[in-house]
Amino acid sequence: MGKMMLALGMLVLAVVVSAVVLQSTGTVDFIDLAISQGKSIPALAPYVATYRLGQQNTGELNARRQELLTLEEELQARTAQLNEANQQLEAAQADLQRNSRAAQEESERLSQWESELTQQEQQLRSMAKLRKIYEEMEPRRAASILAQMDKEMVVRILGGMSPKAAAEHLEALDPKFAAEISAMMNSQK
Repeated sequence: MGKMMLALGMLVLAVVVSAVVLQSTGTVDFIDLAISQGKSIPALAPYVATYRLGQQNTGELNARRQELLTLEEELQARTAQLNEANQQLEAAQADLQRNSRAAQEESERLSQWESELTQQEQQLRSMAKLRKIYEEMEPRRAASILAQMDKEMVVRILGGMSPKAAAEHLEALDPKFAAEISAMMNSQK
């Protein structure tokens, strides 16, 4: 009996292996065969219809899943592009802010220079007016006032006068003071 069982087991195994080989190679489709046989049996017919509907829905779901995967890949690619564009935009915005700050600082610096230049122009006009006053004064009277002033100021006043007027005013000054002023005027040229 043991040999018979072994022979029967071997037979069943051979049939199963043969069925698997035939099914996998596509020579015989046992599933379609079982379904067509199942349709002819009234008790199995509703189950076969449900199975076929499930197979059909599975195919549609797989197609839809593939579409969704494709859309997801496109969405991820676009998201990556948007992220890169956003980073470039942020970098450009940071550059723009830096340039704006630099332009503002430069504008402030130029305003300061303009203010200083205006102040210097006013001082030059004031100095020109002062020179004119001293140039028109009698040299002896001007000398008594110039002797009391800062030497730098005297140099600026006399340095802007005509050479003849400057010479007359220097001549009216104390010789030692006039020599110091002359040396300072000479060093400025």
